[in-house]
Amino acid sequence: MKQEKVLSILFIASLSYFQLAYSNYDVNLIGFLNEIKSISNHTSGIIDCLPEDTTIKLFQTGTCSPKDFTQRHKAILQNSINLNDRSKLIYHIQKGLRLSGITIYTDSQWYDNSWYNYKAIPNKSLVKYAYCVTERTAIPKWLAFKFNTEFDGVIVVDEWLVNVCKNSGVKVPIFTLPLALNLNSLLSKPVRPKPGKTFTFGFSGGFWPRKNHELLIKAFDAEFGNTPNVKLIMHGRFEQKFESIKKMIHHRSRNIQVIQRGFNSSEYENFIASLDCYTILSKGEGFSITPREALAAAVPCIVSNNTAHRTICNSKVVYAVPSNIVQPSFCKTENAYLGNEFNCSIADVRKALRDVYENYSQYKEKALRGREWVKQYLSKNLAPKYLNLVKPKKVVLGPRNEITNNYLMTNSKILFEKYKELCKKTATKFEIAKS
Repeated sequence: MKQEKVLSILFIASLSYFQLAYSNYDVNLIGFLNEIKSISNHTSGIIDCLPEDTTIKLFQTGTCSPKDFTQRHKAILQNSINLNDRSKLIYHIQKGLRLSGITIYTDSQWYDNSWYNYKAIPNKSLVKYAYCVTERTAIPKWLAFKFNTEFDGVIVVDEWLVNVCKNSGVKVPIFTLPLALNLNSLLSKPVRPKPGKTFTFGFSGGFWPRKNHELLIKAFDAEFGNTPNVKLIMHGRFEQKFESIKKMIHHRSRNIQVIQRGFNSSEYENFIASLDCYTILSKGEGFSITPREALAAAVPCIVSNNTAHRTICNSKVVYAVPSNIVQPSFCKTENAYLGNEFNCSIADVRKALRDVYENYSQYKEKALRGREWVKQYLSKNLAPKYLNLVKPKKVVLGPRNEITNNYLMTNSKILFEKYKELCKKTATKFEIAKS
């Protein structure tokens, strides 16, 4: 009898230990780390912006690659749990795994089993956030419903997405928090004051229709044809429409080149820095990393003025191509049209290409200003905002939902009260804004 009682006490003690061990994290991230997938920036950006003493637990939703990552990334990855390994996940749940504190669902692709595996974990998190990223003017109704019923708030990376979410039916608070980008290597690249002997336009992005390779090819071919010492190079990691694009350029000018292969970080940065003009004409973007990277390398940019690109275009450091041709947007994952995207006219693109080519010094000056402008996206500069999401200095109940360097404001009394509970043991201040 005594032995049974001792065993019972030991079992309860061990269970309590596991629950404490598993729940003792400041932030749970539901996402993945992978250097070649831009969506992983949601996860890596949070890690990079939070101080070293912030404890982070990663739950992998996709294939993770530690190559070129920091020691901190690797340590978090080593201590992570793979949601797609069902047997190990069940083992951890049986050992007392539960989520607490704050949970952020950083993987904005909601179409695989990782969501159902995540839902299997007992979730005692006081505050739950989800990332929302889209390149069109609407998100699916089922996703808006999921945000409204499963989360306390939504994080978007560009202000343009706030109205997209609201117009799609999202009712919970929506906060804009730009992606933190690793631009240090590109910022250290030497500035080339003059274009190369062969003036090179270039682009890097997946070979799918939204990226608008075909329009760039047609415009370049019509404007420069086989002009000596001018060329266009387009690079992409993913196949998609690569073969059809190859066929398209086969009968056109000889100074258009396409590359389909995965660059490592160094190869990619050298490619970007080698260009005389980075040209991105995509019909829609949720944030757009590549033109920011090009500006970090002081490379002049041509950018389609639509969706989240408007933030870059409004900065006045790029050539903004009018992009007002409204087109229905086909969503492959929904197998249906969803919202709209925006195209440019070939005449406007030709004008942009010619203007940058003939007035290079003017656009180089813009790019140098752009090099300063993009520094706002460095993790060290975004860190105060990210910290105010997780461990806020001050939480304000007010008219807006916003995160600044000094406070987090929400118009949701429910979220305000949850932060009160979350921050009981911290020096966080709570205020109600005066009307």
